[in-house]
Amino acid sequence: MTDTTAELWSWVDAEPEHVAEVPAGATVTAVVVARNAESWLRDALRSLSALTTRPGTVVAVDNGSEDATADILAAAVGTSIDEVVHGQATWGFGEAVAAAL
Repeated sequence: MTDTTAELWSWVDAEPEHVAEVPAGATVTAVVVARNAESWLRDALRSLSALTTRPGTVVAVDNGSEDATADILAAAVGTSIDEVVHGQATWGFGEAVAAAL
């Protein structure tokens, strides 16, 4: 590594100045956004199910899929995911996440 590159990455080994405290009872909500995701969605849901520590809630958003995505998500409710939100094909990622939360 050059000296310049080493300087750019020097923050990696630094101790954080402040570590936020996590409130008691706080949970993580994972959001899966999918559109025409039939080719990869089953693998992603299997990976979620295999996590050692699961998020508190997993919400999936189907952004107007035209393939079997909606059916795959519906079948996964209660196992890999907790809820499905039916979005619109015109939604971007941010709109889908906002609808899930």
